[in-house]
Amino acid sequence: MGWMLQKQNVHKIGFADISDLNRDPMIAWQHKYYPFVSIGVGLVLPTVLSALWGDAWGGYIYAGLWKMIGVHHATFFVNSLAHTLGDKTFSDHHTAYDSVLTALMTFGEGYHNYHHEFPQDYRNGIKFWHYDPTKWLIKGLNYFGHTYDLKFIEEHEVNKAKVQMNQRRLDNDMAVLNHGQHHNILDELTLDEFNIRVNHGEHLIIIDGIVHDVKAFVHEHPGGRQTLLNFVGTDSSRLFAGEEGAHTHSKEARKFLNAMRIATIKQTNFGA
Repeated sequence: MGWMLQKQNVHKIGFADISDLNRDPMIAWQHKYYPFVSIGVGLVLPTVLSALWGDAWGGYIYAGLWKMIGVHHATFFVNSLAHTLGDKTFSDHHTAYDSVLTALMTFGEGYHNYHHEFPQDYRNGIKFWHYDPTKWLIKGLNYFGHTYDLKFIEEHEVNKAKVQMNQRRLDNDMAVLNHGQHHNILDELTLDEFNIRVNHGEHLIIIDGIVHDVKAFVHEHPGGRQTLLNFVGTDSSRLFAGEEGAHTHSKEARKFLNAMRIATIKQTNFGA
């Protein structure tokens, strides 16, 4: 809340056209007499009402001061907690999050990621059960004509943003998995160099023109240790692909295989 205690540079904080608000007589009156309204309603009124049953100090402290502290911090949470806790449901290009907990503590402002992604929507919580009292009030008044021309984002656009965000998460998850080095940056081995390294005890196999070191995987091979050792020093591309009656390996198996890449082979006509 420190930013509220400093005078802002109007040339740096952006410009908002509030000419319509300035023309509203009720808002203009409230702005003019704000100190009297805030102190009168926030402190004097609860103190006077509580004094009617002999608890003026209770009204002043609990219904006045503590209430103001709670409401102010609930408001401040919109610029702090709503940018700290929750899920980035629709976009990660800004720091806002969606959080049920924040919604409860800010009277409905917790679906903040949606608000930042679609600021023209009158809603924060787009589902009818999302805790958003302001949305319910605006929609309720709409039935009686007191609010009109409500702006909202079409469902397919909302779903599009959600799917795109899910894809970004999947891409990030894939990026941290060990799928091995890309074949374009691997060293090259001639067939003779490959054979020499095998003869020196390395557990190398050629599959699809790429040399794989399977030593660390020998004891983990689902088909058994000896099955894998039988093909060390060979081009096992067709067998790995399930040809010649061999077992067809899954996509997951290929991911494990890719993590074992060490080089590419210059000659690919090496018989199995």
